[in-house]
Order: sequence, then C-alpha cells, then structure tokens
Amino acid sequence: MSIHQFLLPSFLVAALWSSCGPHQDSAPQPSPWQTHYRAGEEALQRGDYPQAQQQYEAARGDLADAADPRLVPTLQRLAGLHALQGRPARAESLYAEILNLAQHALPLLDPQRALLQAQAAAFYLDQQNYARAESLYTQALALQQLLDPRAPQLASILDQLADLYRARGQRGLADSLDKRALACKFSAQAYEYYLQGSYPQAETFYRRALAIQEKNLGDHPDLARTCRDLGMLNQARGDYAQAEAFYRRALAIQEKNLGDRPDLARTLDNYALLLRKGKRDAEAQAAEDRARQIRQTYEHSTP
Repeated sequence: MSIHQFLLPSFLVAALWSSCGPHQDSAPQPSPWQTHYRAGEEALQRGDYPQAQQQYEAARGDLADAADPRLVPTLQRLAGLHALQGRPARAESLYAEILNLAQHALPLLDPQRALLQAQAAAFYLDQQNYARAESLYTQALALQQLLDPRAPQLASILDQLADLYRARGQRGLADSLDKRALACKFSAQAYEYYLQGSYPQAETFYRRALAIQEKNLGDHPDLARTCRDLGMLNQARGDYAQAEAFYRRALAIQEKNLGDRPDLARTLDNYALLLRKGKRDAEAQAAEDRARQIRQTYEHSTP
C-alpha cells in the first residue's frame, strides 16, 4: 500500500486547521490535538512511522467525543500506518470504525464519504479482499457521480476499480473502465478550460471524451454529461441551435437510463436557461418545473 493512499487531500487538512481548534491570530497556543496531529504529520513525512503512530494515538486520546469531526482523519492516519507496518487486522478494525463513524456523522452527500470509502477499498484491494474492495469502490463511485461527476476523484476511483478487475483477471472490465476513466479526465480538463473562457481548448477535450464514450459506452450517463457540457459550451459561444441539439441528446439519454435523478434535473435547468434566451418561456417553465419536481422527489426518497 502506498503512503498516498491514506493521506487526506490538502484542502481537507486545511479545513481541519481552520475549523477545529484555535486560530493562530486569535490564540497563540494550539490545542493538544493540534500539537499531536501536527507532530504526527511531520513524523509521517519523514517516514518515521512508529513516531507518527505514537503522535496520532495521542491525538486520538485528546478527543473525548465520538462525534468530533477530527476523529475520522485521526483514525484514517492510524489505519494507514498499521497497514504500512504490516498489521492488516488492526488496520481493518480501524477502517471499519472509520466507515461506521462516517455513516453516522457525515451528511449523506458529503465528499469525505466517497474519499473514505475509496481509501478503505484501496486497503482491501491491497489485502486481495476483492469482494469487499469492489463493494466499497462501487459505493464511492455512485456517491461521487452524485456529488460532482467532473471532479478528478471520479477518474481516480475508476482507475482503482480497473486495477481491481485486472487483479481478478477480468481484463475486459478493466479495459472498459480504463477508457471511461480517460474520458472523464478529458471532460474534467475541458471543464477547466470552459471555466477559464478558453472555449476552443474546451471543445477539443470534450470532443475527445465524446469520441471515447460514443465508441465504448453507448448511451451512458457519462456520455449524457459530456453532451450537456457541450450544450453549455455552445450556449456560451452563442450557438444556440447546436447547444439545444446537445441538451436534447443529453436529456434523451438521461430519461432512458437515469429516470428522476439529480443529474437529469441539472440538464433540465441548463436547457431552461437556453429556452429563456430564445423567449420560449412556456417550454422553459415546464423544464424548470420538472427539475424542481425531480429534486423534491429525490430529497424525499433519500434516507
């Protein structure tokens, strides 16, 4: 197992320092948890795993409340360290505790849920417990698609799931996921160019994603999202006819495969904006009403 498989992304570590404990400008003395956690981070970066474990154990001891948001990342570090030091049983116990805490303490659509599921899956993959790893990767994948299908994490999960299938000798499934992951990477890069206003570059990468998805996925949700994004891109460039064609193609795929899901609602919202620009207010209102109904239905059906 690689050390990087259990390190929190930098933006989550930054969030911990900003939200948990005193700020540097308001309280010069860090909390005991901050002191031990920071010392653990420093030891971890040096490769001194025993010292890192000792500091994280002390940090865990500083947290009396099981609902404390700092407990999960502390346990995450400990689980990874036990795995790295050849103590899989202890690591597995901690990952089970982490997933249980996440289930009860984190909102259903919290990005950390998908991250923690994927990291636990990586542990089980390393232990060749393929069934458990596949279950967790599948959960992480489904959640990430609901949260933000454009995020780089989606391609990362797909890549890891492909590794799992390769390890099990299922090369066909692995190759299919590799292609899907590559298209997701192209889409993510395209969206970055779109946000920067670099429309020609955005279209180049969207077209690369589209070609892979059309050839290998067929009428897949990923293809629908690429069509929707191409609709947004053409709308931004003022090519409303082309934008509508892409929106309608996205809607057709989503109606067929997704039903009343949040991604369908997003496409309807985008399409409604285009219809408003064309003074087709009645059609726009119908699309907006449908999107609202989908969201309400989904929220009420979500535990």
